[in-house]
Amino acid sequence: MCMKKRVTEKWVFLVMAVFGMCANAFAADNLSDSEKILRLTSEAMKEAVWYMPAEVAEIVKKDDKKYFIVSIQNRQEYDAGHVPGSVLVSVDFNEPEKMAKQFPQDKKIIIVSSNGQEACKVSLLLRQLGYDSGILLLGMNSYNRLYAGSGAYTGDIGGELSTSPLEPEAKESVSSYSDKSARELVIEKTAEYAAANRPFEVTAYDLVKLDDAVLISMQKAEDYAKGHIPGTINIPGADFLNGDKRLLQLPKGKKIIVTCYLGHYSSMGAMLLNQMGYEAYSLRWGASGWNIKLTEDISSMLTAGMGLGVEKQTH
Repeated sequence: MCMKKRVTEKWVFLVMAVFGMCANAFAADNLSDSEKILRLTSEAMKEAVWYMPAEVAEIVKKDDKKYFIVSIQNRQEYDAGHVPGSVLVSVDFNEPEKMAKQFPQDKKIIIVSSNGQEACKVSLLLRQLGYDSGILLLGMNSYNRLYAGSGAYTGDIGGELSTSPLEPEAKESVSSYSDKSARELVIEKTAEYAAANRPFEVTAYDLVKLDDAVLISMQKAEDYAKGHIPGTINIPGADFLNGDKRLLQLPKGKKIIVTCYLGHYSSMGAMLLNQMGYEAYSLRWGASGWNIKLTEDISSMLTAGMGLGVEKQTH
């Protein structure tokens, strides 16, 4: 009798375990397209993706073959001065897979742009597609500001600050469902965003004129509490790129402006939201473009740079 009971219990346990596994698999497969993109991004962004100027200069000095340094400066600015050894590549989000094939999959990729913001968009996409990519923090603006060209930091507008928190309105999540993989969706949605031919950022002056837009600050909660751009809701960068569920509940019919400290996190955040079907823009230079008081501890990197040696291209 006891033997029969033990055998029965064993089979019940096995059946329940199998059922549980199937249920979990079904739940995973039942994610919306936006949830798939969020999950992929969360996995891709677990590691730090920033390189400091001195760190890149040391890699250049050692000629460290583990790294592949690329520049996405425009041709004129690249010729005028770039990180030594960096390879100029073209960026075209209309063909994400073709663009990604310019980069090696067996090296650590360091992307250099004039100020780091465009590089963040490229790095996010590459990480979503399985590459080990990062950016030079603040790009040529921090490496050698004389060669940042049109991307050089030009100051803030002295915008007003607020310490009053704003809670986002809870909206019903609206998203499509398909049998496409997260990778397929990232490629498809990135191309769709590029085809819309919208600018990827707005300036602080643009922000002043905007009405009825949703403003999101990616500041840390404690920094947001000390001061932020009026009217912004707070979704900290770590939560944002870790797939915060609030990203599924934003209004689809409004412009969304994303801000952070320097315009780096917000460039990634806006790119992600555009992949999810929103109309999103990064605030150029983030809080630093609005009011430098929000980033006083790092302002020297914006206005001085390291003055490191560059390489020039002659034809």
